[in-house]
Amino acid sequence: MRQAMLAVAVVLMATATARAQDKLADKMVQDALSPDTMQVAVVGYGKIPPGAGFQTELVENSEISTHVDESLKSTLARHGLHYSPDATLVFSVGADRTGNNAAAYAADNIARDNSQVHITIDTSDTKLTATIPHTFRISLALYNRQSGQYVWRGEVTEQRPDADPFDATDPMLERLAAALDKSIGAAN
Repeated sequence: MRQAMLAVAVVLMATATARAQDKLADKMVQDALSPDTMQVAVVGYGKIPPGAGFQTELVENSEISTHVDESLKSTLARHGLHYSPDATLVFSVGADRTGNNAAAYAADNIARDNSQVHITIDTSDTKLTATIPHTFRISLALYNRQSGQYVWRGEVTEQRPDADPFDATDPMLERLAAALDKSIGAAN
């Protein structure tokens, strides 16, 4: 009787393990086939000392930029850097939506009295204008306040049209921080 129960238990455990492995394999295939919706561009000009302090400054004082600024401080803390109001390294933080939104069609802000050519595009065709992608972009530029030299620049763009900037911020900053990690080390 015990041997039969032991055999049943072994079979059940093997089945459960096989199902878990199948789910993991399915997830890996799904991840491999799904396109990456984030584009990252990074340029490093020099090394960043390990554990360095930094300040931040906003390119634009907006709700999205403020949210990105707060999230950036916690993300960089997890990567070994720390916020310090008197640090010489400064992150310039920019966050904006691009694409099919009201700001993309700011034709009303054109000064007609001093322009030589004015081109008007009909944006009332919603089928055509709906094809312009909605994106969310975070741009970071790290510079040395004393020398004025850039140390590192990075930009990440989330291209999903339904991306909520507040939900997308943390994964986007994590991608930038992972790229920044490659520039952290002893100066050459």
